[in-house]
Amino acid sequence: MLTLLGVTLLGTSFVIGSDPAVLTADEPDSLREELRSLRSVTPGDFLFLNDDSSHRWVLGPGFAPPEEDGTWVRAKEAQLIFYLPGGELPQRMPLSLELSVSPLLRAGQASRTLTLRSAIDEKTVELSADGARVFVNLPTTSEQLVELVCDSLDNPSDEQSSLDVRKLCVKVYAMAVWTEAAP
Repeated sequence: MLTLLGVTLLGTSFVIGSDPAVLTADEPDSLREELRSLRSVTPGDFLFLNDDSSHRWVLGPGFAPPEEDGTWVRAKEAQLIFYLPGGELPQRMPLSLELSVSPLLRAGQASRTLTLRSAIDEKTVELSADGARVFVNLPTTSEQLVELVCDSLDNPSDEQSSLDVRKLCVKVYAMAVWTEAAP
């Protein structure tokens, strides 16, 4: 009887408390340094962000584990962390990040708001069911941190998957850094 009461209380506290899976914690400096060599990105390269990609290490806090076709954002804020080649970029060269994304939409929902934020720029876009290519300008520094900020998180609908109870926002398929300003 005591065991049943303990399990019931544990389950109740989880249901009414914050879901730790959707909280975004900053990445410790020691981990960031350890992953630095795996997060190298060359401007002009188109990088897939799926489970087979060697570039999946750019996915920081807020992302779910990569899947076959891309990676879901599972928190209200997620971070892409990557490094550009040091010393090779002229200080006046414009840089931008392009992401290929699609939203998780609830039944009847026409779009989802996503904000991209870098150290020098912030862009807010409305994503329709077709998805989009979204852009944000980047500073001309080696270390890059880009935040993806979601308006809300939702569970996949019953017709998408009756067993999936994750809270999700958008799926990121690929990225590229360009040596031109964002459109």
